[in-house]
Amino acid sequence: MAKKITFSAMCAAMSLVCMLLTAVITTNTLFLLCLATVFLPLSLIKCGRTYAVCTLVAAAALVFIFVPDKLLCLEFALLAAYALCKSLIEKIGILWVEWCIKIAVYFAAASAFFAIFIKGFSIWLIVAGAAVFVVYDIVLSITITYLSKKIKNI
Repeated sequence: MAKKITFSAMCAAMSLVCMLLTAVITTNTLFLLCLATVFLPLSLIKCGRTYAVCTLVAAAALVFIFVPDKLLCLEFALLAAYALCKSLIEKIGILWVEWCIKIAVYFAAASAFFAIFIKGFSIWLIVAGAAVFVVYDIVLSITITYLSKKIKNI
């Protein structure tokens, strides 16, 4: 149990470090945001769903406390929650249904985010974001697969 708590805390801390770096290295904000979300599925793989949800809550709270850009913090919380829900979506086993659900989740979250926080947005911005989201999902899958093989040796 202590190992799981320690690993989960390290995942939350690494997410916080990546998000803090977004304030320092402003040219790589999107990369660091996506990198910060990678640690949560690792917590899910190594420790289980309960610890992963606790890691998400802890990481999101720490990020909201310490990172100055609150919209970026909200984006982190949304992407981190998606990174954990991704495993549930992929248990369906039918690829086209999985992608339909993933895209529907993206459009719902992006539309709500833009409608609430960004006035005067364009639907083309959300559509372009969908292309970025698909790339994010594919890279996240590849990264999780690679790192889960490495983690099992730890």
